[in-house]
Amino acid sequence: WEEGEIRLVVGNALEHQRLKRDRQRLAQQVERQNAELRTLNATLEQRVAARTAELQQIVSFLELAHQSLAESYTGAIRVFASLLEIRAPRLSGHARRVADLAGRLARRLDLSPAETGTVTHAALLRDIGQIGLPDTLLDKPFNALTAQEHAAVIRHPLLAEAALIGLTPLREAARLVRHHHERYD
Repeated sequence: WEEGEIRLVVGNALEHQRLKRDRQRLAQQVERQNAELRTLNATLEQRVAARTAELQQIVSFLELAHQSLAESYTGAIRVFASLLEIRAPRLSGHARRVADLAGRLARRLDLSPAETGTVTHAALLRDIGQIGLPDTLLDKPFNALTAQEHAAVIRHPLLAEAALIGLTPLREAARLVRHHHERYD
């Protein structure tokens, strides 16, 4: 035999054995990692389902809180509108009737729900500036006012806008309130 050839054959055999062991070790490692991935995937699905359920519950709570807040907000606007009726009983129910008509008109014009709400709120609050007027002016017919009284009364939309503009959700309504006595023709 030739010594070089035997060394080459033995070297190749040893290399082949080493590669075989490495391949087995890597195959076991891949199998172990695949098993870990399967476990992670199974628990991941459970964790995603649990988190989704948790988020759905949070959304439900937020929707309830939003609905409650919206109802409180609308209630506060109705209270504001009622303040003038307390001062001027002859106006009892007038703001609600105008708001109802304005809301129906907004819906008929296909305004968005947000725009319809703004129009309705503006109609409810349009005369809130009259709270700043003396009782004598509130009880006097408009056509019987003196020039000075007339000037004071026609300022009530500006007073209302000034009172409402500071409330961010009512800014658009405040602009409508300011112009509610203007005649565009």
